[in-house]
Amino acid sequence: MLALAFSVLLVAVFATTISPGMAQQVDLRGTSVIRYRVGADVPPGPKQVVKGSRTSDGGCQFRSPTLGVSTAGQRVTATEIAYDPSLCESLIVITTQAVPPEEMAANREGYEYQDSRKYGPGAPDEYASTVPPAFPHPTGGDHPASMLTGHYGYYQSWFEDPVPPGYVDVNKVRDYVDWSEDGSCTYNQSGWHSLSWLAADGWYLNGASVNVDWECSRVQTATYAHFQNDVFCAFTSTHTYYQQSHGFGWYNGVLNGYTVWGKSGLCAFLLSHNEEVVKYW
Repeated sequence: MLALAFSVLLVAVFATTISPGMAQQVDLRGTSVIRYRVGADVPPGPKQVVKGSRTSDGGCQFRSPTLGVSTAGQRVTATEIAYDPSLCESLIVITTQAVPPEEMAANREGYEYQDSRKYGPGAPDEYASTVPPAFPHPTGGDHPASMLTGHYGYYQSWFEDPVPPGYVDVNKVRDYVDWSEDGSCTYNQSGWHSLSWLAADGWYLNGASVNVDWECSRVQTATYAHFQNDVFCAFTSTHTYYQQSHGFGWYNGVLNGYTVWGKSGLCAFLLSHNEEVVKYW
């Protein structure tokens, strides 16, 4: 009888363990976890824990998940809602939305071209965007326009200060790509970037570079940027890094991207990281 009772208990425990209704919640736990968004401020969508690594200056570095869209008029966003600086772990939510009609209309006839500028009233332009000309693929040959499909959009990554009652962008990197494809190769590739930062809050650009390269399978805009603030945190500097931010346009019409990003400094935990990819056409 005792053996039978033990067997029933074991079966009951096993059944509880595998019950679909008891699926483990994706979250960060511990006393050092910073919550950037809670309750109604958390976007609806699947959550994912991204594990990073410790940097030499005591900060954390991450390789973000690749976000991509294949259909024009879509925006995919990854929002950091929690962060554990002791374990270098980031909790993100991924959402997909339609691009508003007015934004689509504004970009249907021409590029949403923006020079890099510092945020803030009266702040002058400080870093100009790099806009290379369109380069046909050297092995592409002659293709009638009717045989090619054109695409345009961007991937961007940014840091945010969750200051009530809203969320303030403190610096941002955007990588644009524009290309045509025939389903097997890319043509007429071009790319550029824009950088922006909140000068009124003490942020400045410490260094940046951009590279645009292409091959038959894709075109890529890759940006390195380092932003710094010496007054955000008392007596110490706060750093944000984009090493690098990548936007890709592919032979099959897909636009995607990712960032290797990092933040360091005593108050860096206050800043959340976000990314998105948008395809206009």
